[in-house]
Amino acid sequence: MASISDSDLDLVLKFIGELREKLRAPDTSADGVANLNQWIDREVANEEHAGFVTSGAAAEIARGAALQVIADKATLIRNLENAGYVVTEKTRIGYEFNLLAHLHRQRKWSEKTFGPGERTKGTIEHIRKELVEIEADPTDLTEWIDVATLALDGAWRSAGADPHQIIAAWVAKTNKNEGRVWPDWRTVEPGKPIEHDRNFD
Repeated sequence: MASISDSDLDLVLKFIGELREKLRAPDTSADGVANLNQWIDREVANEEHAGFVTSGAAAEIARGAALQVIADKATLIRNLENAGYVVTEKTRIGYEFNLLAHLHRQRKWSEKTFGPGERTKGTIEHIRKELVEIEADPTDLTEWIDVATLALDGAWRSAGADPHQIIAAWVAKTNKNEGRVWPDWRTVEPGKPIEHDRNFD
């Protein structure tokens, strides 16, 4: 996508303001999304936006702005795609990361690529290998992501959990951890795990 000039950015801000007014009570139904896209298409074709259109970014940022201000973003994304519009990965990540949708996507790819079934031993062995790589270079973000990906894969394969259950368990665990009693991290020897006080469990 071409770079956006300062004048284009000013126009984007104006456009987002217009969208905010239009989406004050957003309609995320299929018809509502169709009407929204027709309005966006008319706006980006307007002479006022002509310089913006030539950059090839007008419709993309318009739809991104809609994702940013609409109430039910996940529904809007789904209906945009069902209507044949392309929501790029940049827009999807920049304006709306949907963990539920991502877990469905990851499971579908994993099952297609590695087959069905638990694969628990293989997943654990793979995690061990990734941990060795993290020890070798703890600053490598991709290695940490590999472990997280494998853990989520194991959650549906070995625990039989669907994406909704994985998210619920994740939130419940965070809530539990936040309610636990933890030692002052300053008193724990560096390199040792910081564990909660089990006397309060």
